[in-house]
Parts: sequence; structure tokens; C-alpha cells
Amino acid sequence: LNMALHGGRKEMTLSAVKDDVSIEHIMPKVIFNSEWEVYLKNRKGFQNKTELADYHKNNLWKIGNLTILNRSKNFKAHNISFMDKFNQVYKTDDAKIVNHLSNWHEWNDETIAQRQKNLAGIAVNIWKLDD
Repeated sequence: LNMALHGGRKEMTLSAVKDDVSIEHIMPKVIFNSEWEVYLKNRKGFQNKTELADYHKNNLWKIGNLTILNRSKNFKAHNISFMDKFNQVYKTDDAKIVNHLSNWHEWNDETIAQRQKNLAGIAVNIWKLDD
């Protein structure tokens, strides 16, 4: 997907081998006792930790919530807020799959679904998905 966003292999500036790339969870693996917990409770109106935990579980591993990221940048991003991640980490990344996160100004199930739809549109031009 990143290669397609770059316009092909020759145009790509990020390589899994060269740059020690890892998978970044935009909505992080750990949200409790963080800005994410407060943000999601306020944004979605969760009344208890069980509701929040279910929401988190349902969105964490969706392709729309994942991106590739240099391992050291991934460590820096950890579980800071989406806007802090964007301003401090994503905005300066060379990978187009990370840069295009500028299309969103908040991060939740709705934006994850939108991004997932965008990535699916790219994927159908890369891989044969029908019989």
C-alpha cells in the first residue's frame, strides 16, 4: 500500500529493511490512564471501562488503525494523543501511508473506517481480490 501511494517501488522512500520499520497502532494498544481514555470517553460518551474496552478491542487491529512507521518513531509515538502523534511524528515521516494521515484531525472508529475504505480502494488496484 505504501509503495502504491508513492507511485511505485522506484519512488518509495521507506523500506522495511533499510529503515527498521514496525507496525504502528494509531489508536494505541494501551489507552487506559492516557489522553486516549479521556478523549474517547468524551467523544463517544462511554459510561464505564467495559464499554471503552469493547470499543478499543473492536478497533485496535483494523487495517485502518495500522500504519508502518520507523521503529524509533513508533516508540516516540507510543500512546500520545492523535494530534500529538501527527505533529510530533507522522508529519515528518517520509512514508506516504503515514503522511496521508493529515486527512484526519481526530481519530476514532469513524475515521478508522474512512481510512480503511481509502486503503481498500488502493488495495483493489494492487491485488486481485476476486475469483
